[in-house]
Amino acid sequence: MRCKSTYCQGVAFNRDQSLCLYGGFQSDPTTLEGEEYIEVWTLGPLETYIITEDTRIATIPPNDCRLYPDWISKPNGKRYFFTSEYMPWKDQKEFCESRQARLATVKSNEDEEIVFELTAGYETWLGLTNRAGERCENESCNGKLFWSDGSMFQYDPAIYSKPMIGDSAHFCLRLRNVEYNDRDCSDSKAGLCEVVCS
Repeated sequence: MRCKSTYCQGVAFNRDQSLCLYGGFQSDPTTLEGEEYIEVWTLGPLETYIITEDTRIATIPPNDCRLYPDWISKPNGKRYFFTSEYMPWKDQKEFCESRQARLATVKSNEDEEIVFELTAGYETWLGLTNRAGERCENESCNGKLFWSDGSMFQYDPAIYSKPMIGDSAHFCLRLRNVEYNDRDCSDSKAGLCEVVCS
């Protein structure tokens, strides 16, 4: 599976061989060394992936909810784990991934209500990065912000009750008192992990 760019949704990118591998890839917003810098991360053993021929996408079957008995179950099909221990964005991301999860995403009104409830006023890192490093707000953030699952941010006023703001000086998005904006990725915030399970 060959990849034409250094951003491969759902797979890992091998720069030396220009090959898409199983796992995941995304640029690291804490260093932003341009297209030459990549971070490779894996979400699970290879046998957990569904691989189809001639595709750049490697999908993972839904996790078994029995693996997350202590996580908070919500009706949107996700389970959540909140940590009030303040850490930089990258450390919170790795904390979630070490549990086969990811930093929380907000893609529906129900997601937003749940995230507001679970973070309870804590400054909390979300799984959203401003890889373009450009100032944006709401619709102008489309194509500039990316979620931790590799999908592109799409602004929808029916979902987001507060403005979604990106700043050219910061690259990681956080939630604070039900308001979204970005901060320096090296700042320490709480974290909210999510997992989609069957």
